[in-house]
Amino acid sequence: MIGSLDPLAEELWTLASLLGLGFLCWATLVGGASAVALLRRVMTRQPVSRSGAALLAAALALIAVVVWTNHLWPSRSGSGD
Repeated sequence: MIGSLDPLAEELWTLASLLGLGFLCWATLVGGASAVALLRRVMTRQPVSRSGAALLAAALALIAVVVWTNHLWPSRSGSGD
């Protein structure tokens, strides 16, 4: 048990944590690739697309939301402290 005595709450917490971790990985990959593409465009003096900038902003926002709402390390909620 992670911290709740309710099995449904336990399953939902686990699902939310796994979903958040998946979103974090996806947003990191997409954000990194988007940042590289935008930097290459800037270095070659090509115009930066709005969709590329929006994709980078969305990925960074998703990373911020996932980190803010999910614990990335144990919270010691089940340790009895």
